[in-house]
Amino acid sequence: MVKCSASGYEGKWVCRLSPQRPSKSIQHTINITDQHSGQSKVLQDILFGDVWLCSGQSNMEFTLPVAFGGQEAIAHASIPGLRLLTVNKNHSHHGVLNNSISIDEGWVPSNPFTACGQKANSRHYYCEPHCAGYCKVPSYKRPTWGYTSAVCWWHAKYLLEHLDNDVPIGMLASSWGGTTIQSWSSAEANAECGVNQTGKNWESMMHPLLDFPIKGALWYQGEANTASPSLNNKYACQIKALIKDWRKKWINQADFPFISAQLAPWTHPIGLPSMRYAQLATLDLPNTGLTVGMDLADPDSPCHDVHIRNKTAVAHRMALWSLRLAYGNKHIKPPMAMPESINVTGGSVYVRYSRPVEFRSINQTTNSSRQSFYVIGVHKHQGRWISVQAVVKNGNWVVTDPIQLSSRQRIVAVSYGWNTIPKEELLYTVATTDNPSVPAFSWLALCDEDGVCTMPEPGKVPLKYGNEVPVPHHRDVDLADLFAQALGKREPTNLRHPVF
Repeated sequence: MVKCSASGYEGKWVCRLSPQRPSKSIQHTINITDQHSGQSKVLQDILFGDVWLCSGQSNMEFTLPVAFGGQEAIAHASIPGLRLLTVNKNHSHHGVLNNSISIDEGWVPSNPFTACGQKANSRHYYCEPHCAGYCKVPSYKRPTWGYTSAVCWWHAKYLLEHLDNDVPIGMLASSWGGTTIQSWSSAEANAECGVNQTGKNWESMMHPLLDFPIKGALWYQGEANTASPSLNNKYACQIKALIKDWRKKWINQADFPFISAQLAPWTHPIGLPSMRYAQLATLDLPNTGLTVGMDLADPDSPCHDVHIRNKTAVAHRMALWSLRLAYGNKHIKPPMAMPESINVTGGSVYVRYSRPVEFRSINQTTNSSRQSFYVIGVHKHQGRWISVQAVVKNGNWVVTDPIQLSSRQRIVAVSYGWNTIPKEELLYTVATTDNPSVPAFSWLALCDEDGVCTMPEPGKVPLKYGNEVPVPHHRDVDLADLFAQALGKREPTNLRHPVF
């Protein structure tokens, strides 16, 4: 016998069950009876397992029929132990916190109907590729979104394939295209970053879920906040405030894993490099992860290039973080690569990574021996970016070609991948048995007179460096001429070269 309680004008009721043994095959039945009226409700086909929350904007909402590999996934979507639930889009009114949730489709097993986006009781299976109003087709031919998130679904599939247990996985999706991070934040979280706003999506699509125990949260958002470098810097505060606030308000979930997806390239006019860098603030908090999307550009996407179709890569990289953070698989290293040190000596830039890296062609398996880094020289009071070639040495070191510098010239900044859309090659971690290859994060570093370069804190990128670097093609640049009038204060200290 379990006692339930009801409260609130909406008649919300909550039943607290004792811990149950999880199982993919044992289906439970719950009988709920009102002791006063004698009326009863029977819930059948119940599983107990881990529930993951998926939230954000349209790239989280993006559905399987449109994604690369989606049609094959739908055809084989009958996976035991995988359940799906999607929250209806619903705005609050007049700052009222909703206690009850509006459900598009309640907990349903994964199968071709539900994975496609058809209702569970649909009589017909029809699943052609489609997307929302961004499609490059006439408006009268644009179907609405299906309701199963591709990232959500593939994340669950990867977990079930790699977890050696009998625990079902449920994916709870609450997302809305075009929404800002402020709309998913409470008034307290927004106020922490100087925003006087209560999030309508927080009130209506997140607050009602606070009594629902979750294993962790996946977050795919940021496109609607990408703007000028100054506003992008503010995102670093907002993402940390959101994470801390959700963790504080969620029932008995003090530090649940929070895994965010960094934005992939698209033809955004300004600010995308500094927004990606602001997203690194996620990693300032414990039990968090951030995936890289630098290599996932999709210029031919029929839903506009902001909506990439390679959702399998996003979900897989998120699942690697989930396996490490939520399930204690320490054989999986953090699926990321950031510099441990950056120094300038002898006109070359030396970057040391914590794990072996290699240059590879984007979306290809072929290795590339060289890649361009960008450096900026001092030219009166204005810096000018130039491109220099770099190679990997001894696995962990990236070293640029030397730049000829006079005694009055020095390098004041270095960057890697500081582009809206990256070039031909990127740095990837070297794959091992337990750790697949993932791209390295893009970064910016400011260098002092001794040649020691330091990356600014996320959210504190100098505004003059916030946009994509305006780099002329390297074959049109005469490095000696470019630095001829540079006004560095003094010659860099002669740092010792690393021994290879």
